[in-house]
Amino acid sequence: MVHPFIYSIEITLMFVALLRFLYHNQVELTTPLALDLYAVAHEYMQTELVGLCEKYLARHITLENLMTIIDIIQKFEANSLRTSVVDWIKNNFEVLKESHICDLLPCSYTLEVISKLRSQLQSKNQP
Repeated sequence: MVHPFIYSIEITLMFVALLRFLYHNQVELTTPLALDLYAVAHEYMQTELVGLCEKYLARHITLENLMTIIDIIQKFEANSLRTSVVDWIKNNFEVLKESHICDLLPCSYTLEVISKLRSQLQSKNQP
């Protein structure tokens, strides 16, 4: 369980970042902040901030945050972020396999990765 004080600090940092973006059009993202701020930016229809969070998260996908990012994609239908996640999965499949996280992936992601790999192999085999 997260201590209430720590949780309130995280919420405060998120709203400070949101206000800084709204008033100064600036935001300094970290992965935890981008994950939290994405939902708030989406709720307040801040499309530019949503885009910044998506771009940041797409560049900072890790084994540790993969499932959280997939949750965001599914909840908010973030298709451009989904493309980045599928590419990351394709490029890091061996690591995923060893960690058994691939067992937790939604089937649609696995099928999309297989489809991309198949297309990649076919394009290599064509003259």
